Amino acid sequence: MCSIAFQAGIRVKYTLIGIDGIDMKDQKVIHHLMDLHPGDKLKISVLRDYKRIDRQITALSN
Repeated sequence: MCSIAFQAGIRVKYTLIGIDGIDMKDQKVIHHLMDLHPGDKLKISVLRDYKRIDRQITALSN
């Protein structure tokens, strides 16, 4: 079974740099993630070979 990240085109060597425009180094990202509900759409930004890639994914329940 593939993960949601894999289905969105995200691979192991990619570096997650942001979620919905919030830098991963910013503590606000934790609060933002805690406020998500199943079905919410979010944009994740990753680096691959020094190039930024943005993907939209859907939040799932635990």
